[in-house]
Amino acid sequence: MENKNSEPIIVLGGGIVAGLTSKMLANKGFEVVRVINKKIKPLNKIFAIAPSSMTWFKNIGLSEFLIKPSYPIKKIDIYYRSEQEILRFNSNDSYKNALAFMVKEKDLSEAIDLSLNESAIKILYKNEIMMENHEDHIKITNNEDDIYSKICLWCDSANFDDICQHKIKKNRKDFFQQAITFNFIKDENEANHAKQYFFGDSILALLPISKNEISVVWSCDDMLADKLRAFDDESFTIEFKSRINIDMQSILSIGKRSYFPIKQVLSESLFDKRILLLGDAAHTIHPMAGQGLNLGIRDIRSLEKMIKTTKYVDIGIKGFLRKYERSRRLDIQQFSKLTTSLQWLFSSPNNVIQEITLEGLRLVDKNHSIKNFFIKKATT
Repeated sequence: MENKNSEPIIVLGGGIVAGLTSKMLANKGFEVVRVINKKIKPLNKIFAIAPSSMTWFKNIGLSEFLIKPSYPIKKIDIYYRSEQEILRFNSNDSYKNALAFMVKEKDLSEAIDLSLNESAIKILYKNEIMMENHEDHIKITNNEDDIYSKICLWCDSANFDDICQHKIKKNRKDFFQQAITFNFIKDENEANHAKQYFFGDSILALLPISKNEISVVWSCDDMLADKLRAFDDESFTIEFKSRINIDMQSILSIGKRSYFPIKQVLSESLFDKRILLLGDAAHTIHPMAGQGLNLGIRDIRSLEKMIKTTKYVDIGIKGFLRKYERSRRLDIQQFSKLTTSLQWLFSSPNNVIQEITLEGLRLVDKNHSIKNFFIKKATT
């Protein structure tokens, strides 16, 4: 028990980061009031969870629910423009069991919900309350009673306009791309081997989630995405197969395709008065590196560490929130700049830039120190 204040903590959001934040706080003896939207989106995403995040899951009591569904990625091959040009990351080279663990959103959500059932967490619905953000407290008004808190942890990105009302400015970058996600079944074992292809008009990632099922994230420029959206299943499969090194006959079936726009949204500040942003409410980045959820988990872990070590009784006080913001700023900036820069490099039509990029990939492939740096950055 580390609860230093008798007032509850408000966690706003119905997603993974909000659920994990609630679990962490409940473990530490805090009373949690969770505010969610009534409409729950279909749980069909696939996450590449960093090994350090999986270890943290175990520490907060989730591992027993996730050991079986998770699938380790031991190799990642990078293809650039030509199938002959490969940069390979291998977990064995860095003495790691895996580079990432593939987990279905449905499995992770169920694990969190099952674990939270052990805690007495009050649930409120966002459309049934009014929330006031004051300098010294948060007030929630609903039909039953008024709830006062020292802090609201805002983890929900569903409505950025709500966040902007709290004087938290957002910097937005439109990549003019759409991500197409789907799964397919093949008749051969992928043996924990992920692949990522960089083309001029798109970035295509193949992520095994079982021995025969592969999740695809295909980040396309708007022109290609609109073209693919108009294709029937057969035409889409032909175009997809032409991009990757997989025998057409080995693909047994392709699942339903989903489309969503790719944008980067970063908060200039992570807090206003008593509201603190975590996860997608604070930052969304390009999915090419698969680090969106891991970045949110590191938000929670940083908050957890500060709660454990802080002398503040009131964790909603400005000094605590500023300290948290400083602890997260560099990590968020590094990953946002990395994904933006790589996306620009790999999609550039300039022949000189393409040649420089190709030489850079060859250099990284030959240098174990540089490889290990990237692996360490992605797995911690």
